[in-house]
Amino acid sequence: MLKIPKKTNMNTTAQILMKREFVDMVISGQIRRDETGLEGELYLSKLFEEELQVKPIILYGVRLVVEEKECQFDCLMIFQDKCMLIEVKNYSGDYFYDRGKFYFVSSKDEIDSPLEQLNRATRMFRKFLREIKMNFEVIPRLVFTGKEFQLYQSDLSLPIIHPGQIRRFIKKLNNESCYLNQRHTKLEEIIYARHRVFSSYEKKYEYEYDQLDKKMSCEKCDGRMESISQVKMKCSKCKVIERTQIALTRNIDEFIWLFPEMKITTSRIYEWIGESISQYSVRKYLKSHMIEKGNNKDRSYVKL
Repeated sequence: MLKIPKKTNMNTTAQILMKREFVDMVISGQIRRDETGLEGELYLSKLFEEELQVKPIILYGVRLVVEEKECQFDCLMIFQDKCMLIEVKNYSGDYFYDRGKFYFVSSKDEIDSPLEQLNRATRMFRKFLREIKMNFEVIPRLVFTGKEFQLYQSDLSLPIIHPGQIRRFIKKLNNESCYLNQRHTKLEEIIYARHRVFSSYEKKYEYEYDQLDKKMSCEKCDGRMESISQVKMKCSKCKVIERTQIALTRNIDEFIWLFPEMKITTSRIYEWIGESISQYSVRKYLKSHMIEKGNNKDRSYVKL
């Protein structure tokens, strides 16, 4: 949860795996879906930044556990007397709505209802507010951001904002009372304290260390970084140039993300980055940037 939208933990894992030649069509599809969703959230966030004149507290990617059940929503806006829950969908194509359900126009196949998702999150958040004894009106909104999205037979009473209505929606928000005080700050602090970083619903990808390509991976693409001087590296694919220390830091962070239980040793990291820099350079980096544990035969490192 941040002040700006960010990719999911599952998407972060998937992208690291794909950069290291872990070919999986399920993962590829998940990356595309997550990136499409994130694009919609970033688009709405940018419009808020540019056109929202009032200053509510805005939180993205909120995930809470209420009565032992997890709920999450893309955006929470805290105004003076109300909280607005926003579910963002970056769909494209033609859909129609019929008696509470959403369908593709072309195939007539039903899709998971984003309204049901929003309504469930709204119910859970109202329970959360009662639990912490705070009184705010909760307003749900389903915002479709895709420019090529069209929903037919939409009921006017539904809490839906269509792509062409987003700017008018923001203009209405500018009329909301937004005098914030310690009560609102307290709510934000409680939400931060109760926020769950990892979702129990996120898929756990199955992979092993030996399955992954060993290289100094590029930040911009799936290419291999190669040394061009003592302090710089260049991607063999996209030709981007990066400082060696920055590239090494990122690749070690990716190793820790994928294998949090595996010991960080000089030989392991040297292998992980495909021996792209000297073992001496790896050892020097670990000694200066991490905490050393153990003796010569069993030496490992942990992050500061």
